[in-house]
Amino acid sequence: NQLDIDNNQLTIKMKQLKDLLEQKDETIAQIREKILNNDNDEEKATEIDNLLSTVKENTNDNDQQELLSNINNDIEKANQHMRNLHAEIDEKTRRIKELDSLLNQEKDHCKELETKLKVVLELRERDAHLHIRQLGQTDAELRKARTDTERVRILQQQLEFKQKQLDDVQKVLSSEQTKFSEESGKLQHEIHEKWMEVKRLTRELDAARKECEGLRRQITKYANNERLSQEKTMHKPIPQHINNSSRMSSEPETNNSSSPPPPPPLPYQQGKKYDSYQFCFYR
Repeated sequence: NQLDIDNNQLTIKMKQLKDLLEQKDETIAQIREKILNNDNDEEKATEIDNLLSTVKENTNDNDQQELLSNINNDIEKANQHMRNLHAEIDEKTRRIKELDSLLNQEKDHCKELETKLKVVLELRERDAHLHIRQLGQTDAELRKARTDTERVRILQQQLEFKQKQLDDVQKVLSSEQTKFSEESGKLQHEIHEKWMEVKRLTRELDAARKECEGLRRQITKYANNERLSQEKTMHKPIPQHINNSSRMSSEPETNNSSSPPPPPPLPYQQGKKYDSYQFCFYR
């Protein structure tokens, strides 16, 4: 992923910087060896030592190595922490998706309950029409009856039948109402808990994103400080009397055709911007 690519680029640039430091050390060693071999004057040797001291002050190898090591360690820790945060964000995002899926399931369950209620209402409406039709039949039978005894018997039979139907309907209705109340209360409680959990996870995700942004700013700060340190090191001037001594010591070498060729120039050029060594970090 992008984080691994950034880490690989950072490792390559750190190796390039290390190679430049080693090349600089080799150049200093070559200068010192050449001057010591061609000049034994005590005063010039002292100036050479001063020159080497100045170069060492400009380079501060140990400090730079320690700074690079600290920056490398801090960046590695920051990257590891960012990886942990991203893993935590992925886990919480997965959990939120699971909760959304459960909420959708509960919504589907609510729709099923609504469908059942509609069916119950339709059944009750059908029973009402059936009851009206039965009342019409009973009225017709009562008209056909010749005596009051027959009318009472017919009414008594209808009353017992209706009472039985009413008891059955009442039992079914009570059972359905109890079941619906329990499921509705449980569903509302679960929805509230899941909604609260979604809010909590959202807050944690926001905090994790802010922490990632802080780590990115910290890595950028380290990279800028390292670049400024390198530029200051490369641009620090050398004292004038040492430059004059260096020119005086180089004149015999110009006149002597048998002397070895001059050492290669330092790999650093004044005014050059090393923007390519900016650190890449995960966005």
